[in-house]
Amino acid sequence: MSRHRLPSSEVPGLQVGQRTGSEDNLYLAVLRASEGKKDERDRVQKKTFTKWVNKHLIKAQRHVNDLYEDLRDGHNLISLLEVLSGDTLPREKGRMRFHKLQNVQIALDYLKHRQVKLVNIRNDDIADGNPKLTLGLIWTIILHFQVGVGAMYCGQRRGRRGKDAAL
Repeated sequence: MSRHRLPSSEVPGLQVGQRTGSEDNLYLAVLRASEGKKDERDRVQKKTFTKWVNKHLIKAQRHVNDLYEDLRDGHNLISLLEVLSGDTLPREKGRMRFHKLQNVQIALDYLKHRQVKLVNIRNDDIADGNPKLTLGLIWTIILHFQVGVGAMYCGQRRGRRGKDAAL
């Protein structure tokens, strides 16, 4: 029996682009494996970013257990930005959704004021605990405050500034 595959035009009843049962099984297995890797990557990112956030929030006597849940009201996000920047930001005191959205918006507006580029991240994404966009926001903050400061410091020592130092 030949292990070579016949073109679909030579397999009776098989249309061009149509997969056989064994191809479907292989496709599903590859899909499951890639989903598993994506889930693992997201889990590792969440754990790593949570540790990074807590490393800084300890200075404000705050702590995050679940990154997606504990940033939703905006208070921990504002505290993180205050610790990282040394600035004091306003915040809403209430517990209603409006207050949570407003606090997250304060944080996002502050980042925009600092010329941090936020792509497709809205206050309701964070207030709703969207995992992908919450991770994206924290990664953007890390890049700006951790990597950006380091690159700026190294660049100033060599007579270069900002992005030029990072390149």
